[in-house]
Amino acid sequence: MTYFELRKRIVEQLFDICPNEADREATIILEYSSNLSRAEIVSKNKEPVPASVEATVKEVLKKRTTRIPLAYILGKTGFMGYMFNCQYGVLIPRPDTEFVCEKALELIDSNSHIADICCGSGCIGLSLAKHKNVKVDLFDISTEAIELTKRNALELCVEENISVYQRNLFDNNFFDGCEKYDVIVSNPPYIRTEVLKELSPEVQKEPKWALDGGSDGVIFYRRLIKVCPPMIKKGGHLVLEIGYDQREEITKICESKGYSCRIYKDYGNNDRVCIIDL
Repeated sequence: MTYFELRKRIVEQLFDICPNEADREATIILEYSSNLSRAEIVSKNKEPVPASVEATVKEVLKKRTTRIPLAYILGKTGFMGYMFNCQYGVLIPRPDTEFVCEKALELIDSNSHIADICCGSGCIGLSLAKHKNVKVDLFDISTEAIELTKRNALELCVEENISVYQRNLFDNNFFDGCEKYDVIVSNPPYIRTEVLKELSPEVQKEPKWALDGGSDGVIFYRRLIKVCPPMIKKGGHLVLEIGYDQREEITKICESKGYSCRIYKDYGNNDRVCIIDL
């Protein structure tokens, strides 16, 4: 079997479970299994695939067809041009969240001090540290998330720029011992509790605590918009990832606290980022 034929077979097997992602995931699986880049695979399209590569592909597909997320199977995923370790119990970084990073990068320079709240794998904060060499404090309630963030920081060689805190956002002492920030960024849980059961089998395997935004989906935004502005320097910004249908509710929460906000659509034309200027 050639590389071209194997890739075609992978796409065919994935199509029933993830038709919109089958082509992308096939490329990732083949890269992982062969330890080759996409360009190298293309250059070998007509060459026979080693038996060891076929065997690895078979094992990955066996798990993937049971609807285990590919990032959990491979133990890593790409985000902002870097590879992040992934594991069960921690939310998987998503391409949509890269837009949040891009908007945050527009607001910071190398002298900025950043906070990443509900950091999960650390994908946002660590990407900012890597791109702009900034100081970043990362916060999460989960032990698994905190340990994974530290591991990712080491592999990205930004451990000297970061501090990691295991804290509950709803505790009164959440920011104890912290200095004011130039930018606070957060991708909090924002899915309404009743919608969780309607999510895909893949997402169902991710931690509910990292997805559940309460009965109305905005419990974390109310808290963030209450406690974060006093911790942001004058001229600074609060940058939030939001759901595609939350523009109106988030805007009301901001206005109730006396803040105006800017909402930006992502590349899929969905509302994705809320920026509050302080």
